[in-house]
Amino acid sequence: MSKTLCGNMTIKKKECYNSIINFYLIGGIMLKKEIFTIPNIITIVRLIGALILSYYILTSSNLNSLIIVFVFIIIASTDFMDGMIARKYNMASKLGKILDPLCDKAIGIVLAFCLIIKEMMPLWTLLPLLIRDIIISSCYLYNLIKNKEKAEKSKPSIFAKMKTIFQSASIGAVLITLSFNSLALIFILLALVLAIIDLDETIRTTILNKQKRFFSIAFEHSIISNIFKLGEKKRA
Repeated sequence: MSKTLCGNMTIKKKECYNSIINFYLIGGIMLKKEIFTIPNIITIVRLIGALILSYYILTSSNLNSLIIVFVFIIIASTDFMDGMIARKYNMASKLGKILDPLCDKAIGIVLAFCLIIKEMMPLWTLLPLLIRDIIISSCYLYNLIKNKEKAEKSKPSIFAKMKTIFQSASIGAVLITLSFNSLALIFILLALVLAIIDLDETIRTTILNKQKRFFSIAFEHSIISNIFKLGEKKRA
């Protein structure tokens, strides 16, 4: 009887060990699928490309605008590519939803900072947007602590998306002429206006728990906003 009991305990131990091994194997496979998706890889490659471009801008004494603009266009195009692939082929992941906007912010800040160091852009073009990003991130963390489910479902507003587009356009305009031109000024001013509106709406809805302002609701239903949303649907 004791031999039977010992045998049963040995079998249970083996089953327990097998269950633990299977748990870690399955968890590892799921984690690998979550991280190593095509959209996430494209996002990471985009960030690496931006860092290489930034290094070239900082270290090269004889900048070639054609090379810079070519690399910048590739970086910008991958921003649309990763989202399109994620939606079309059902490859969206929780990591991708966090990684993509963080990558966009990092690229915008790093490139703008490099251009400021090289005296191609004034400091005021980056500082307000950087402060805005810090406040927005703080509001998101506050919302995450207060209402995790609501925070996880939250998406960047139309103002935030358009701000990113105009900010990128201003950097692109500077890279073309390697100087802060009038086109870059127009784009960055539009980005600043949109950033202020988005910041106001974020504070109202997350911290103060108030409704959006009338002009924000009107804009979200405007022709410009609908064209922007239609473009996103087509990419999907």
